[in-house]
Parts: sequence; C-alpha cells; structure tokens
Amino acid sequence: MEKMGSKLKHRFTVFPQDTNNLQTLFGGKLMAEMDLAAATLCRKLLRTSEAEGAVTRSFSRIDFNAPAHVDDLIEISAELKMLGKSTMRIWLVASKEDSDGKIIKIGSSNATFVSLKEGKSFPHGINWDNVCSEYF
Repeated sequence: MEKMGSKLKHRFTVFPQDTNNLQTLFGGKLMAEMDLAAATLCRKLLRTSEAEGAVTRSFSRIDFNAPAHVDDLIEISAELKMLGKSTMRIWLVASKEDSDGKIIKIGSSNATFVSLKEGKSFPHGINWDNVCSEYF
C-alpha cells in the first residue's frame, strides 16, 4: 500500500477586505484559513477510509505572534500529530512573507477533527504504518 503524506501547505494573500481598522489581518480570517488547511489535510488522509469526511471538533488556544498586512503572503503548514479511533490532531503553524521576502511566524494552534459517517463519529481506520512525513 502506498503511504500517504502527513503534511500539507496552504497559502493565501492578505487583501484589504481581510484587515481590521488597524490594517492588519483579522485574527478570525487567520483562524478560518487554519481550519481550512487542517480540514483539507484530513480530507486527503480520509481518501482511503470508509468515513464520509471529517469536521472540526476543537481548536486549542491560538497564539498570534505577529501581525500580517495587505499583500503579505500567508503560508499555513498543517501536520498530522495524533491519530485516535475517529480523531485526528493537526498541528498548524502560520507564517507571513512580506514584500521584502522576510518570513515571520504569525500564529500556531492544534486542531482536532472527528471522522464521520452518516452524521456520526466513525473510525477512520488510518494507522501510522500508512502515514509518512511527506507533503501532499
């Protein structure tokens, strides 16, 4: 069986509508993009599962380390860190690349997802033997 990657990178550019009155990236926008990155990784991991998908169960505390501004390129790294019977914990780190090419960590968090079938928690069947530390 081919091993599946346990990491994913998600990118977006900060636009004016993504900023608050101080012209910095809304924390909620970053949180939503982190959720999307984690959900995408879970979806890819579940391709070989009988589960129909996964939903966000929880986020740990999100640490905001630095602001991001319009035109900054944001990169979110998502990495599978834990597998439960129906859960998957994803470690998320967000960084910005500014117009000068400087890269700065702007946030991090853990997200836990639960795999579902017919609207109920369902064992995903993923095990570490089928996972490698490569990027999708």
